[in-house]
Amino acid sequence: EMAGKVKAKAKTYGKKGGRAGAGGGGDLSDEFAGLSLSASSASSALSAPASVAQQQRRRQALSETSSNTAPRRPRTRAPRALAKRERVAAKANAAAHKLRSQLQRQQQQQPRGGEGSEDDLREYLRPLTEVAGEVEGFTQWTDTIFAHFDVAKIGDGSYADVFKVAPKVKGSSDAFVISKLIPLRPMIRPRGLKWRDMTTIEDALSEIRLLDAMTEIPGFVEYRAAKLLRGDLPEPMKKVCTAYYAARRWKVNADLPNTNRSLANPADQIWLLIEMSDAGKDLDTLLTEGDASGTLPLRKEKRLDIRQLRDIFWGAANVLAHGEQEKQFEHRDLHLSNICLKKSKEHAADESYAFVPESSNLVVTLIDYTLSRAKADDKPMFNPMSDAEIFTGQGDLQFETYRHMRKAVKVGRKAQWDAFVPLTNVLWLHHLLAKLLEKTAPAGEEAPVEKALWTGFEGLRDDTDPDKMPDQWTYLSAKDIVALGKIGEAQFKAEVLTVGADGGDEEDSPVMQKAKAERYKRLHRQEAKSEDASSST
Repeated sequence: EMAGKVKAKAKTYGKKGGRAGAGGGGDLSDEFAGLSLSASSASSALSAPASVAQQQRRRQALSETSSNTAPRRPRTRAPRALAKRERVAAKANAAAHKLRSQLQRQQQQQPRGGEGSEDDLREYLRPLTEVAGEVEGFTQWTDTIFAHFDVAKIGDGSYADVFKVAPKVKGSSDAFVISKLIPLRPMIRPRGLKWRDMTTIEDALSEIRLLDAMTEIPGFVEYRAAKLLRGDLPEPMKKVCTAYYAARRWKVNADLPNTNRSLANPADQIWLLIEMSDAGKDLDTLLTEGDASGTLPLRKEKRLDIRQLRDIFWGAANVLAHGEQEKQFEHRDLHLSNICLKKSKEHAADESYAFVPESSNLVVTLIDYTLSRAKADDKPMFNPMSDAEIFTGQGDLQFETYRHMRKAVKVGRKAQWDAFVPLTNVLWLHHLLAKLLEKTAPAGEEAPVEKALWTGFEGLRDDTDPDKMPDQWTYLSAKDIVALGKIGEAQFKAEVLTVGADGGDEEDSPVMQKAKAERYKRLHRQEAKSEDASSST
């Protein structure tokens, strides 16, 4: 029996190409021919004890078998391909589980019943329909507007696009209307939608109420009306957006504007359209692109002069101070694009050397109250600043100002955005002054009065810098800064422009005398050049 087992193993190894035995044959069974036993001899061998010679022959045969047989192959592991398939299958199962969970959540949020969905939408929009009226079709509204008005896009941002609407029959500039188009967050979030780029119903309602509350105060934009529109962005509006991007050589996306790119169901999109008066051109555009109309004439290098800086800064500070006094107003987003300028019809440019001008030929208007705070009917209106991305920007003073503002309104660990903290207006006035100084040509020694003005505004910039301020702030509101301007004007006049002795008659200071002498020299040189040109002719 033992020999039969060994012989069978030998056949197996021989078929697998195992090592040949001592005789050189490929089949090891030939070497065990002498060990083949018949059934009768096997039974007799088992019944009778084996002799010493037989035991020696068996041991010798077994030793030869173990030495001539190929070694047993180790058991191999699973192939790499099989392991990879297992990993892919595990990932697929995890993705399927996640998708099932998302579908279940969406089904739970879906309004039940086909007729009930429109009723739910009306209920969702009810706070806005009370102030903006019922929803209109976007295409029908566009057909009516484009038939009688010229529409041009003049700006865009993270939450809205701004258009200028002017009558085809040319008339007064007062007929211009500025329309702000805001995509509203849908009741249910479609897959792939950029949720943060859309305005909530609560924030949209707060902006309308803010506009209405501030419209009577000088320096704030005049609110006219609001409308709710439904549908995809019509083709005429898309063409207007394409022209806007092409003029600025921006990359045009297939879906316009950028707020409508990822909508899964654009036919059901709800838009809020806010109509306002024309406040002029925004300061950022004026400084980067210039202005052919002459609202803000710049030098060849597109730089302001010190008087233009003075008029813009004190104009914005006065508007904020009035807003604080009348409505406890904080703008909270006063970057250069939210300050608009127009030429005044009542005043000429103030060429005096005053630190604070008595009048200005620039009308300053503050716009975009999306993040603003004010009080009306004894109730605060504010944005809760729930979008964390507002505070994560890098690379510009504007983003630092958002973070300083959040720190200013914190009580303990929580930001109290509903509270009146006019210090936020000081932070944005510091931002404005720092940006204006960057865009203003510095005065040299040949212009001592301009240099004194420049030094005064540099000091005010440093006095309002949150990174340089101690625990106790010098100015806590825009009203404080305006009050400082009046004190600074008197000091500037006494120290720089005139000198008086014991209440006697004032006379020009040495600085002013030098400035007048320099001005006389410039005029004399200009007259000499004109005479030379006439002689040559």
